[in-house]
Amino acid sequence: MKLKQIHKNNIVRFLLTGLILSLISGCGFKLRGSDQSQQMLTPVKITGVIKGSPFYRTLEQFVMISEDSLATLEISEYRQDHRRLTISNVPGPQLYSSRIILKASYSDPASSYTRFAVPVEMEREYSFDSTNPVGLNYYQQQVTRQLMEATAMSLGRRIAQSQKQAIRQ
Repeated sequence: MKLKQIHKNNIVRFLLTGLILSLISGCGFKLRGSDQSQQMLTPVKITGVIKGSPFYRTLEQFVMISEDSLATLEISEYRQDHRRLTISNVPGPQLYSSRIILKASYSDPASSYTRFAVPVEMEREYSFDSTNPVGLNYYQQQVTRQLMEATAMSLGRRIAQSQKQAIRQ
């Protein structure tokens, strides 16, 4: 008898949760990061970055790429650097900084509006303990990968905004 009551309560809870979720999504609520309006409308040709390089592969995740496209994203400068911010030879936590500096321009001959040139600088400071067995080089690679993703995502959003504004014009 008690087991049947628990089972009924679970079913009611499940149905009630589904109803609430459908009402919330029906009124236009979206989770952060799930905005579909930032998707690109047309593919872009990438120049200035070696195809197959780590940054190009990261761009492929956030930018629709086509070698045949007239719309072009030109990367005129791309640099990565890592700096040690604290000057101490004592073993233990040290403060470091990794950054990506990028200059990019976007143009689309099909539309006079979709043009922009933008410098992008992404930087992250972090503490790393020199006694950590993982190794500083490995950790810097992980931070650089995160910075590349943030940079590529930023460029993808900017291109999508330009394409949408061109349609409104």
